[in-house]
Amino acid sequence: MSLRLSLRSATAALHAELDDLLSSDAFAGVAQYRRFLAAQAAALVPLEAALEAAGIDTLLPDWPARCRRFVLQADLAQLGEVPGAPDAPPQIAADASRWGYAYVLEGSRLGARLLSRQLEASGNPALQAAGSFLQHGSGQPFWQTFLTGLEQVDEADAPLVHAGAQHAFALFIAAARHSQAVQGQTA
Repeated sequence: MSLRLSLRSATAALHAELDDLLSSDAFAGVAQYRRFLAAQAAALVPLEAALEAAGIDTLLPDWPARCRRFVLQADLAQLGEVPGAPDAPPQIAADASRWGYAYVLEGSRLGARLLSRQLEASGNPALQAAGSFLQHGSGQPFWQTFLTGLEQVDEADAPLVHAGAQHAFALFIAAARHSQAVQGQTA
């Protein structure tokens, strides 16, 4: 089995859990979309910083073009959200686990393409003006070039890659749960 397929299998339950947690009404209005983007930022911003500290650019030389935290923060600012200080980045070793973390980030970019269509279908110009995060990398071969690198990872390193992906999903799940808890407190 390819590493890609084993990663998909190893993270399927976490992926399903995250999908269930993400608001199905993210495009119902500015407050909902802002909350959705803030939950994404709570995980993505420190994760990208941690990957950079761990030398992700040695695995993905085009990392600066892949990085999405700045457009995400700009979209939040467009919606009037003043981002607070990001959480401390997780500790990521400069080993094969970086491929697992990047797998989750690159996979989320694929999911963002679908969400971008929903954003456009919302017909809400305020939301559409803050759609750069969901559209980031559109037309670029990021997924294909990522997979080319991933498939070159030594099979013996698969457990590290799986652990990185599982931890990345856990960070996004925790951010989504926190967002729901905050929403429940303000409702």
